Amino acid sequence: MASAGAEKSLRLTDVVEEKRWLRLQDCFANVLGMLVRTVSASRDLLVEPSWGSLRQPTESLIDGLRIGDELESLLPFQNPPKTVSILTVPLGLTYALVPIHLRTGVERLVAYFIIGPAIVGVRENESQFCKRAEALGLNADRIWPLLLFLRSYTHSGFRQAIELLDEVGSSLIEFAYQLHPSHLALASSTLAVEARHVTRRDRLLKVLLDAAVKCTGADGGSVMLYTPAGDRLTIAAAVGLSDQVVAQTCSRRGEGIAGVVARECSIRIIDKTHAQERFKSLMQRPELVSSLVASLIPEANQEPIGVLNLRTSRLESRFTQDHVELLRRLLDLASTALSSLSPLSSSKANPCAQS
Repeated sequence: MASAGAEKSLRLTDVVEEKRWLRLQDCFANVLGMLVRTVSASRDLLVEPSWGSLRQPTESLIDGLRIGDELESLLPFQNPPKTVSILTVPLGLTYALVPIHLRTGVERLVAYFIIGPAIVGVRENESQFCKRAEALGLNADRIWPLLLFLRSYTHSGFRQAIELLDEVGSSLIEFAYQLHPSHLALASSTLAVEARHVTRRDRLLKVLLDAAVKCTGADGGSVMLYTPAGDRLTIAAAVGLSDQVVAQTCSRRGEGIAGVVARECSIRIIDKTHAQERFKSLMQRPELVSSLVASLIPEANQEPIGVLNLRTSRLESRFTQDHVELLRRLLDLASTALSSLSPLSSSKANPCAQS
């Protein structure tokens, strides 16, 4: 058995390849539209920061918004936090600290995500901000243009982003550790490892589905996965569906809307306006105004493992191309995260380009 000293010295980058972790972090930043950093308890950067959709030169943002000053309060050297914490600085910007836990054996903190700055709640108008900035002795004329580059979040939306980071980050590091050579020698059986893999995969899919529903304004949705028995797609996670519908819903590969989209490795808006004739003939629920259906493909796989379905019955919430692009970023995140729930190896080229 590994010694306590060896366990204590295990670092995040000892378990997950730095390039793979950076790729996951980049996906988070692109989906969230904000800066994401991975740091140690001593505030050292473990990989390069990911700037997401921010286009302003980083030097201007760092200096003008005083990025980094928040760390003293958010991550103190003495008694660093073990749970998620949120900080809004006097400038009006919000940051979150998300611990990355290794729960295998004795629970330990291996790193932290720092997300932000973000505008959470109602965005101030320019005159309101200028008055507040002047009261703080800040140069409002310099800072205000920089704030316009930052994405605004509702309070619930920001909480959802934190939940996604919390679940995906810890699930990834847990499973990667279980596949680390030093730990595999202690694994009780292959079946035990596979069972943990399935549990974390299903938990991850539920979190990603919740995020997709909230980000797109959908009424509900589901994730369907292939099951070996009968070569079928069955529901593994659902929002807004009864247990009876979940139990009874299935589709064979290549059949129905889900099966066809999975076979095509595509993302499709399915409604009477956007759907091609071959999809209209498969629409069996007239109460649905619009559906968004996408294949789910881990980056190292040769084919989809399932399908993500979103739906709405409200005309004002009809899905658009903007929702397609948002879902595409979430699928990029899912692809990287799901691939990390497997032995660390070089990724194969994915022949299924999302379209």
